Amino acid sequence: MSQKPIIRTIHHLSCSGGSVVSKCIGAMPNTQIVSEIHPLRLRYDFIPFDPLQTFLTQTKLKNDINLIKKIFLRRLLSVHDLAQQLNLNVVLRDDTHRLFKTK
Repeated sequence: MSQKPIIRTIHHLSCSGGSVVSKCIGAMPNTQIVSEIHPLRLRYDFIPFDPLQTFLTQTKLKNDINLIKKIFLRRLLSVHDLAQQLNLNVVLRDDTHRLFKTK
């Protein structure tokens, strides 16, 4: 049987205890939680470590959903590769509350 780490996800509604559950999962041996993940959420902040994101947010490419999804997938694969090197299990905690708008 392979010992390769698998990327898992946790989904929950806002204010439903997801932070506590995520902390419990993150306390498990060889487990890393990566929180607030959303493939279509580009930040417009200054992020000097990420020139690609800065470039996207400053150009019309920020509206190219297919390109953004491809970049997101490549980044997830990079996380998976690093997790394998470190023998870690990765759990992605998504950012679902951004999908709901309040008036």
